[in-house]
Amino acid sequence: MMNRPGMFAAAWMAASLCRCEALVAPSSGRPRSLVVSRLGRVSLVGAGPGDPDLLTVGALRAISDPAALVVADRLVSAEILSLVAGELKIAGKRPGCAEVAQQEIYSWVREGVLANRTVVRLKIGDPFVFGRGGEEILELRESLGIEATVVPGVSAALAA
Repeated sequence: MMNRPGMFAAAWMAASLCRCEALVAPSSGRPRSLVVSRLGRVSLVGAGPGDPDLLTVGALRAISDPAALVVADRLVSAEILSLVAGELKIAGKRPGCAEVAQQEIYSWVREGVLANRTVVRLKIGDPFVFGRGGEEILELRESLGIEATVVPGVSAALAA
């Protein structure tokens, strides 16, 4: 197979900007029309160690967006969750069922992105210190072809 850099770059750009979905007429099974919609965006946001006073300005701005879908870890404090202005979904990660819960998180994020919403993935502490942030970034790249913005949080190890 011949490598064509321009072809791959164009495909990546198209995947990151919009998605195409063929609507199929139920009786014939043939495409009826083509719908093109823009993808939403994702921010991977650190919630800090639990005290709302330790949230970064960027984190507070992200969770205060009333149009955002906030997908939070179960360990994010109730005080911080009370600051969420948009729709809130809380992951049910518990010992022994982490993989199932992670797939549920990916599903919620994917639904939000495909609905052209701003999705805030709210993680306890800093997303990259014990937070699987790298795995989630890779999943977004591979499954949706999008890059998440990162809003670092204060790690509990540094907050004391």
